[in-house]
Amino acid sequence: MRQLRSYIVRIYRQGFDRLWGTVEDAETGFKRSFSNAEEMWTLLHGPIRAAAGRAGRNPSKEPSKQEK
Repeated sequence: MRQLRSYIVRIYRQGFDRLWGTVEDAETGFKRSFSNAEEMWTLLHGPIRAAAGRAGRNPSKEPSKQEK
């Protein structure tokens, strides 16, 4: 049986043809961005959970080792 997952989806629109937003795992807080409906659909149907120890962090926003 598949595990039930919860997401927070933020969708932004500009006009009729511009769509973007984020999909956030409600359990871990890990976020992924999308720039069209197909990408959003893929994120909702695939694994987006962060690896252990990185929950709630967006890897693109992680400081480099030099900044720490």
